[in-house]
Amino acid sequence: MPQRFFLGDKPVRVSNLDLLGTGGQAKVFMIEGQAVKWWTSISRSQVRKVEYLLKSPPKLPDRFLFPKLPFRDEAGSLLGYSMDPLPRSFGEGGILMNKGLRLTRHITIPTVLAILDSELENMNLLHKEKIVQGDVSSRNYAFVITGKGVKTYKYDTDSFVIAGYPCPVWTELFLCPDLYKYADGKQDVPFSESSDRYGYDVILFWSLLNTNPYQQTHLKYPDFKDKAQKGIWLLDPGVKYPLGLCPHPETVNDELLHIFEEVFKKHNYSVQITHGDLVRYGSQLIECPSCQKYYPNTRASCPNCTMKTPTIDFTPTYRYEKLMEARGQIIFSKYQASSLFAISLEKNGYFLHIRPGSGQTVSTYIPVDMKESFRFDIVGDGYLVANPIDSESLFVSPIADLSNWITTNTVTYKGNRQAAFRGTAKGLLRMANDQLLLGEVRRTSLVENPEPTTLSNGQSWFWAEPSGERIVTLTRYFSKYQYGLVRGANRYDIDLTELEQSDTLIDISAYFGGNTVCVRRMINRRGRSMILTDVVDKFGKNVLATTHLTTKMPGQNLHTTAFEEVQIYWPTDGGVVIENLKNNTFSTVPKTEKLVSADAKLIHLGGGEAFLEGQATHMQDYSKDARKVMLLLVDPQIGFIHPGRPLCVPGAVEDTRRTIEWIYRNIPSLTYIAASLDTHVPFMIFFRSWFRKADGSPVDPFMRITLADLRKTVWPVYDLKFEYEDGKKMWWSEWYLMNLEQTAPDLLHHKQTHTIWPMHTLLGTPEHAMDPALLEAVYFHAGARSAQPNFLVKGDVIWQERFSIMEPEVEFPGHPNGGKNSTFLKMLEEYDLIYIAGQAKSHCVIETILSIVRFFKDQPEVLSRVRILIDCTSSVQIPGVDLDGPANKVLNQLVRDFGLKLVKSTDPIG
Repeated sequence: MPQRFFLGDKPVRVSNLDLLGTGGQAKVFMIEGQAVKWWTSISRSQVRKVEYLLKSPPKLPDRFLFPKLPFRDEAGSLLGYSMDPLPRSFGEGGILMNKGLRLTRHITIPTVLAILDSELENMNLLHKEKIVQGDVSSRNYAFVITGKGVKTYKYDTDSFVIAGYPCPVWTELFLCPDLYKYADGKQDVPFSESSDRYGYDVILFWSLLNTNPYQQTHLKYPDFKDKAQKGIWLLDPGVKYPLGLCPHPETVNDELLHIFEEVFKKHNYSVQITHGDLVRYGSQLIECPSCQKYYPNTRASCPNCTMKTPTIDFTPTYRYEKLMEARGQIIFSKYQASSLFAISLEKNGYFLHIRPGSGQTVSTYIPVDMKESFRFDIVGDGYLVANPIDSESLFVSPIADLSNWITTNTVTYKGNRQAAFRGTAKGLLRMANDQLLLGEVRRTSLVENPEPTTLSNGQSWFWAEPSGERIVTLTRYFSKYQYGLVRGANRYDIDLTELEQSDTLIDISAYFGGNTVCVRRMINRRGRSMILTDVVDKFGKNVLATTHLTTKMPGQNLHTTAFEEVQIYWPTDGGVVIENLKNNTFSTVPKTEKLVSADAKLIHLGGGEAFLEGQATHMQDYSKDARKVMLLLVDPQIGFIHPGRPLCVPGAVEDTRRTIEWIYRNIPSLTYIAASLDTHVPFMIFFRSWFRKADGSPVDPFMRITLADLRKTVWPVYDLKFEYEDGKKMWWSEWYLMNLEQTAPDLLHHKQTHTIWPMHTLLGTPEHAMDPALLEAVYFHAGARSAQPNFLVKGDVIWQERFSIMEPEVEFPGHPNGGKNSTFLKMLEEYDLIYIAGQAKSHCVIETILSIVRFFKDQPEVLSRVRILIDCTSSVQIPGVDLDGPANKVLNQLVRDFGLKLVKSTDPIG
């Protein structure tokens, strides 16, 4: 008589025909629409754990496949449990670690990151509920890729460490080396959140580099566990890196490589990979046009095939404004906490001048003996520190009450005989013996904590970023100098160009850019004065080095210059000179010849202050404009403007410069600014990821696809059945191309040929961002006119192309962004003049204009208000295809038939 089984209270039959799969300790069957896990070996602890989970399931999303019903024999013994089945199209996590399987499924590195980011979120949710996964491996999670993104699922939930019940299993390749001694089967392994994260790090490492961190051959240590416990990992000098099997390690960015080194080499499990780490890496990824592999755009060339990375070079726009002036000599100046601070020595004493981001300069008398010389600095945004020259004493006082001084001291650096201290937004940095202390001022005392670095009493100096985020240290050991970078809780050695034995160090200074630090040293080398410049990244690694004779430099005072990324700004009698460290060129900033002299000091203000600067102009509120003027910017993004990007529009740099100048020139008359942002994800109907050729290879960039090509020479990788009428369905790709190719009755209804574009303006990448100089002008306008800018996302529906801001080429029913933006179109009626600029004229600009004309074709009074800034837009260039001529022809016809006007940026508003 066959054995009887029960799923919950319902009797069920079990057949080998229903077997879904087997594992080390269980088989999984499909029974009554449920996935039933039937243990092949049963432990009392596991039975009790599942009974607990059946009664008290954790409150977690449905992607955690916890037990739903008990699976018992007729005696009532628990044999396993049921759970929701995985979607049919699921993939097991191990696929990500197999290069061949990834290629078969067309899974790219950006998709791998999206999957593992979702898996990281799952782990964080478990830890938030005080649940430890325990057995972390590539075989206990699954993923599904859809047109909307990715989703991951956690199964084998009966092995979780929960409510005191242990995890009975482990997978050696993912097990933290600290736990090897417990993995003998005689005791419970003490899994923890830290061991979970270690297992996740192995999964990420393996998925990116196609191998386990400890799996490669080492002559002295062949055993896997031995290598793991000794920290002999894949990038160890004694391990031969398998370049033929694995991608080059530099396809991973420096930030993740540093974390991997901390975890796998140094066993520092306190270093954790975060969502932000994955997003930053993903935002840096570019696809090499030569080998089609992904790598960070921070590399000078593709690590796999050495093809040079396209460089970004654009013409910045400068604005000049007098921020403050003093009658006496300015002896100190600094920009910190959104305010400019300066101290002048006047006839009747020292004065502190403060100009906030918005507002007027306020001057305050500093009650110190003017016969004595001082060095000053600012702590936070409300404290002044004063140091008498030739003294180690430091006096700190609230700026609001400069008679209330806190006294402390520091150490004198013997190299320049000055007291070592710095004020930052975080607090006061000073030295106490060999320690560097950061002090926060609280009422009448300093609350101090040590920074993660050791210095040498009397032999050390340091520089600090005004924000306090980064510190550069120098320590002298006889004739040798050691440099360090302190960032957060970490310290890194700085890699500088080695001095020659005969070199004499004369002067040194450090500058902080957005992502880099610049160290400049003036030396005497065999009787010649020279300047050595080194630029290092966030880990202290040298990314650029130059050497010049001082006679060839714009100036010789290292302490009056400003720095940003790869450019040094020098004050000279002929104006501000920019030294480009990358190509060793010098250029003068226009219009600074009479504003700046060689004895001036330049201060880098940084970004993000344009709005406050705009507010300080105190212009009329936009709502009071009698004539309302609107500027509509079409896709003014880095991906279309900056040279080197796959879809950079030739001429866009100059277009953007003219647009910026037009904004600043017309701010008093400009009421409102709206800008569209072309927004894409890796799988879109117009990207190479969507279609494949007959041989399975990706389609070519700029290829034009017609309905006749579909399923003959090209096949869609993604598609869906679309119900275009009741009961009638068609593949979407076919429906889309059929509608695109319908004969247009007139100019207003023509459609663009479906074109495959290189990946561009992916959400979250630098390409997606608006050109920084143009964005600054938009924010300056917002502050000056109290007018909120409007940023319009377009192109985010994967099933359609959307050139026009207002509407797609073919509507996708049911999606909130899949149709016409009638709300914005109707808003245009409110404006007396509508100016249009942006990229590209041949596509998104002209399609936006056509949408406006179609919508208002019966309202000629609205169309007569449209002004096209013809010198602020250019056309895409595709080899062998003239796109600019037809675009100009359409524009001229719209001017003739509908009353639109073509104007230049130099024309007056009207």
